[in-house]
Amino acid sequence: MRQDTLPTDEGVTLAPVVEALHGTYAALAAHVKEARGIDLPPAVFVVQRDARAWGHITVRPAWQSDTEVIDEDYAYAPFAVSMGCGMTTKTDYFHEIMVSGENLARGGREVFGTVAHEAAHAFNIAAGLRDVDLNGRHNKIFKEAAESLFGLTIEMYAPNHWAGWTKTTVSADCARRWAADIARIDEAIVVASGHKTGGATGGGGFGGFTVPPAPTGRNKNQLRAECKCGSIIRASAKVLAKGVTCDECEQPFVAAGR
Repeated sequence: MRQDTLPTDEGVTLAPVVEALHGTYAALAAHVKEARGIDLPPAVFVVQRDARAWGHITVRPAWQSDTEVIDEDYAYAPFAVSMGCGMTTKTDYFHEIMVSGENLARGGREVFGTVAHEAAHAFNIAAGLRDVDLNGRHNKIFKEAAESLFGLTIEMYAPNHWAGWTKTTVSADCARRWAADIARIDEAIVVASGHKTGGATGGGGFGGFTVPPAPTGRNKNQLRAECKCGSIIRASAKVLAKGVTCDECEQPFVAAGR
């Protein structure tokens, strides 16, 4: 499975970071199982350059693995294994969770916030709850899951912003609650990069290379649309034609001048 799509110095690997991310997700999953009785879907973590987002999770499984399992009731199992028979095949499916290389420069606390953010999406996927619309706008279903499950603070990204309830903060109380997992991520970043963590923002460095500045401007092919309560999004005409609805007033977004 892919662990690293980032350029690194000779002898440097992001494997410790990926391992720490998986460990943190496992801790979050164990908490969800105990608190809500729901299994988070299995996920594969990848780290890659992405100046547009700190992370994301695929809505549908993006990875699969095939495993051959011995039929324990088969009397000649050892012989069957040597002959390549007497086995059953099991296929496992995994969602993909991406954490950007730019995110790692922010340190373990912020990266934990990203993992927990995506774990909240994973919970809603498992529970059959839709927490984003077709435009990527996060609604209050996402906010409730992220705050009640993991103690994150979720706010509107900005007034009338298309992203909705997506601004994620790890408060002091949340950081204390998940201190062991934050420390695990911090340690892994230091091991992988040889640099101390925390304090860097977009444009910072990681693992011996410089992160390019985030792109500016907007997609001019997108239309400005507004709903009845005044929330504003930008989306293509094709997306708006499908009927994007505001989660606050439950009215459709209408393109300006339409």
